[in-house]
Amino acid sequence: MLRFIGFVKKITTSVADFLTRHIEQFIASIPNVALPKADRFPRKQFEPLMLNGVRVTFNPQVLLRRVTKTNKMKSGALMLRYGKNKPLPAAVGNWQSAGIFGYLRTLEEADKEEAERALCITLDAVTGTCHDAPGNATYLFNEMKAACASINERWPAIKPPKSAIL
Repeated sequence: MLRFIGFVKKITTSVADFLTRHIEQFIASIPNVALPKADRFPRKQFEPLMLNGVRVTFNPQVLLRRVTKTNKMKSGALMLRYGKNKPLPAAVGNWQSAGIFGYLRTLEEADKEEAERALCITLDAVTGTCHDAPGNATYLFNEMKAACASINERWPAIKPPKSAIL
């Protein structure tokens, strides 16, 4: 059993390394992508976050980290969005980046790293536009929490369609 667990860890690490190399090549292939200076790390498995009774998953493509001049660790993540050959609306990119920022802020106590808005990025794969978390990211994340509470409240009353397979 221990051999199998070691094998799975080795494969998982290899896949993560491959994805990181692939995303790095993808980013390099897009002209004029302006990413902040930060170290890039392979993504890791994050636990789902329960927001007011709704399970929210978080799967960034790349983790970002930098050390400030005062030796504080700042963290962020990059998530790739592809909108079927259509540019990602700025509002959508801002909301997703605010979600990244909010999620990482919930982890701050455990990781001893502080989420930084400039490192919480949604990259539009169609245009190469980077949307970092806006100044009102905390407010937007609180709006997401409120929406989750509303969904959780209404979900039990929503009946599935007759053709639904449960």
